[in-house]
Amino acid sequence: YYVVINHEAKRPYQLWRYDISFEKEALVYEEKDSSFFLGIRASVDQSALIVTSSGWGKSETRLLSLTDAQPRIRLVAPKENNHSY
Repeated sequence: YYVVINHEAKRPYQLWRYDISFEKEALVYEEKDSSFFLGIRASVDQSALIVTSSGWGKSETRLLSLTDAQPRIRLVAPKENNHSY
């Protein structure tokens, strides 16, 4: 399963993957810009997680496939000034 972790300032900034059967965890993505908040939601067909970093007047979207044996996060819409996805 996947979880978003809050920074000590209560800003969601890390996405972690937990494998319950092997008791393993791995950092999938970290938003390093402190003016951005990280959020996740499932795609309509639930085959991917949509990972969004959003801040004042801009956002960025990444996809994480849930069907791949070795899931990788990929950027699909980079940050742009005055543009939110």
